Amino acid sequence: MELKWVNIKPTEPGAYWVRGYVLGRPECKALVEVTEQHGELFCNLHKVNSENEGLDDAYFVSDYSDSFEWCGPLVPTNGPQRRGNQQIYAAIKKSSKYAHQAQMCVDQGYGHPFKVTFTHDKDGYNVLGGVGGRYRLTDVNLYVIEEGQKIRIR
Repeated sequence: MELKWVNIKPTEPGAYWVRGYVLGRPECKALVEVTEQHGELFCNLHKVNSENEGLDDAYFVSDYSDSFEWCGPLVPTNGPQRRGNQQIYAAIKKSSKYAHQAQMCVDQGYGHPFKVTFTHDKDGYNVLGGVGGRYRLTDVNLYVIEEGQKIRIR
């Protein structure tokens, strides 16, 4: 599959290839994650491009140069596919030491439950999202929302 590169900035969250961000080295490219926070698209393109440390290491997509070339959003080519636009959400358990962050998630625009992604973390903070940024599976209940109804993932 040949990649299609365009000078149009991402308009939706997802994984993207980006190139043209290193002066004098147009062949350099990076795989980045574009996420939506508070209605704005953010991207984790920075010097060390392998961490997702939240908004401290992310920049508005609108702030990147119009000369950058983008390819995406990328879609998996094998394995199980999501049905429609399903998204996994997490709600912080009342028994969690982070329970106080549930209202903060609502107040700061993340919602509760909030959208999540997952990562490998040696300390067990595999759930990414919400105001705290990272949670353990023991701290949250997971859901999909289908036709406005929460369906618990167990």
